[in-house]
Amino acid sequence: MARERKKSADAMSTDSGSESTGDLHDALSDESSFYGDSYEKERLEELVSDFDVVHYWEKIHPRSLATIQSRAQKADARAAANAKVKAKAASEQAESDSSPAPKIEPDASEPSQVIRTNPRTTRQASESVEEFLSRLPPSMTKAAAPVGPWIYIYNHRENLHSGSVSTLVARGTELLRNYENEKSALEVEHHKTTTSKTKSSSTAKPRSNAALGRKLVPLRRNLETSLFALARETGVVSGKWMLFPTAEHVDEVWAAVVEATANDELGVAAKVATDDESGGGRLVAIYTRDYEDKKDVKRVLEKLVELGLVDRGAAARPIYYKCDAYTYLDIKSTNTYGLKASLYSSRDALGWKG
Repeated sequence: MARERKKSADAMSTDSGSESTGDLHDALSDESSFYGDSYEKERLEELVSDFDVVHYWEKIHPRSLATIQSRAQKADARAAANAKVKAKAASEQAESDSSPAPKIEPDASEPSQVIRTNPRTTRQASESVEEFLSRLPPSMTKAAAPVGPWIYIYNHRENLHSGSVSTLVARGTELLRNYENEKSALEVEHHKTTTSKTKSSSTAKPRSNAALGRKLVPLRRNLETSLFALARETGVVSGKWMLFPTAEHVDEVWAAVVEATANDELGVAAKVATDDESGGGRLVAIYTRDYEDKKDVKRVLEKLVELGLVDRGAAARPIYYKCDAYTYLDIKSTNTYGLKASLYSSRDALGWKG
């Protein structure tokens, strides 16, 4: 009797398991509503078919906030590691050398925020122009320590203020990231609309990128306005005219700039790139106090023309003026924001009235 009850129980268990398995199969079958109703499945399938993987990874993913934040975190980690290495090297140098260690600027395009009294990179008040040029000729001065990538001269009659660079960089970077996110959103919408219209009609032509460009224009103008307002608010308003003499002529050009700066005939400061052994042209930057002071900006340019360092003719190759705020934010001529890296050209500035 007990054996019969066990067989009966086993049979019931088997039937129940089969029924449960059948219910699960029905729930997950293509005909079930587990994945949504027919409309929902059709919508999802359309989204999958419209999704352009290559476009996402090439255009959208690199500009997403998460990607930018990840890159920024990695950059911060690298910077922290480099800072530790530099701190250790500076400590070791201090033990073996009683003179102050030089400030080596990490970026070859960094503006003129240096210690003026550093004799290894800067002309001293007690040093004549001839002594300074003889001690640090740019054609022969290497970019390695102890001098570093730049040689400086300051107009000792002027008091150059750098403003709050850290605030500018922090808030300016946020503005740039916000622009990238808004730009990416517009690109996604443009691509989605273009793909949808092309699929709906076999004769429809893809929408031109000009339509996207028109939407980006006001976005870019707003970014530019916000960056200049931030530069003014933080006091980072200096800028520079940029010359690019060859290595063969850099000493001659630098000598003219140094003498004019020392005589209070140019701007508040100037710098020249040392020899990094790349063989390329050397940057000579001539600084003015305020990029919005067009009268002073033009005055410095006209002095460069008088010195024979810039040509005035209409067919002459122009030089360009860049504000330091853009330099600190690493906005170069090939930037992804579509911003014009330089503020003025010599051709434009020489035509200013007044």
